[in-house]
Amino acid sequence: MGVVDFLKSTLDKVRFRAASRLAPNLFVENATLPWESAFRAIWPEDFRKNAAAYREWAYVCTRVIADGVSSVPLRLYVAKHSTRKSALAGRPISKSVADRLERKPGLALKIAKAAQVEELFEHPFLDLLRNVNPFFNRFDLIDHTVINLELMGNAYWYKRKNGLGVTQELWNVPAQNMWIVPDKEKFIKGYVMQRFGSGGAFTQPFDEGEIIHFKYIDPNNLYYGISPLSAMAQAYNTQESLNNYTNAAFANMGRPEGMLTTDGTISDENFERLKKRFRQQYSGAHNALKTLVMDQGVKYMQMAFKPVDMGTKETRRDVLERIASAFRVPLAKLITENVNRSNAEAAQDDFLRDTVTPRLARIEEKINEKLMPEYGPEYFVAFENPHPEDRLVRVNERSQNIRVGYTTRNEERAADGLPPLPFGGDSLPALDGAGNGAVSDGEPKPNTPIIQIDDKE
Repeated sequence: MGVVDFLKSTLDKVRFRAASRLAPNLFVENATLPWESAFRAIWPEDFRKNAAAYREWAYVCTRVIADGVSSVPLRLYVAKHSTRKSALAGRPISKSVADRLERKPGLALKIAKAAQVEELFEHPFLDLLRNVNPFFNRFDLIDHTVINLELMGNAYWYKRKNGLGVTQELWNVPAQNMWIVPDKEKFIKGYVMQRFGSGGAFTQPFDEGEIIHFKYIDPNNLYYGISPLSAMAQAYNTQESLNNYTNAAFANMGRPEGMLTTDGTISDENFERLKKRFRQQYSGAHNALKTLVMDQGVKYMQMAFKPVDMGTKETRRDVLERIASAFRVPLAKLITENVNRSNAEAAQDDFLRDTVTPRLARIEEKINEKLMPEYGPEYFVAFENPHPEDRLVRVNERSQNIRVGYTTRNEERAADGLPPLPFGGDSLPALDGAGNGAVSDGEPKPNTPIIQIDDKE
């Protein structure tokens, strides 16, 4: 059973008023709120065009972002009001993780009020992530979500719930087929998925609470988001024109290279015959460099054209830079020209910090807002820190603290949420960079081995 058929079979209980075949008629009477009268209307036809534009540099940029975001693990936490051990498998978070979570605006108050925060390793939500539905897993869910956001500025999850009202499956509904039903009082009345096929129009309504809507904010529309691709539509269209020009150049040199002339006049019949013969014998790349043989009285005149910059490397580079800037993908992740290890690593750092991290925050906050309340107010999710430099800072900090004797090994392990060393790590001396006993005041500490050097011959 396909996804659309599956959605149809599980939503019979939902009823909106009947929809006509022309989708805009669904929402004419409630199309805008009073303060939106001057806003432009965006209909899903625009999004269908964007979905069809999943190619060329739009595909490459979207694929790079989707892979980066989908590869970051999503963790489940519980903010406890006591330090008693949870019935579910988990462990207290380290101080460094707590500090990172507390810096997230949506989690700061929850972390501050909790007596203890644990990361959980078993929970119905984690089971849902591992198998979001019979056909997709967590990576697929996030991957599809990011692709929809980058191309169309919107992504929709359908929450299929069990008899207890808890979500048991998540489905990514194609954003190009989704319509929002506005409401002047509730803002959003619901959603409608509509697609057209050989059998006509298929329409499936959803209650507002059944859909999680992710979007990139559009200041001109309070309902639908706007994608990087839409924002850079002119650059994308230029890219398409360049491709068409290049294809035409290979097929027929992209322009007339000459003209046929005659001293007299020719009838329409002879003109059509001559034109057809010329196209058959000399048009196209497969007829290039053939010897030209003309009828008596007909001459071929070469035409001179001033060189045009269309299709040049510089023009294509400009288009690439504009598209990449809209998606916030560094050029070093797209091309190999003038790329070395140093600027490649810098580009990766910029990509993780400026591109991946904000997208992770957007997704996790929406999950915490629309999905996690089903399990209780104490549960929340957060993505791992994708930036390896932050983890390296912690490693260096830990090593430095132990080396100078500021903290012990077990204190550092406790800060990272790890159990103490079984052999009494607190009693071990701090080490210097060479692994020997550290000397802070010019005198060896107890238990520090002293090497006697005999300088006699």
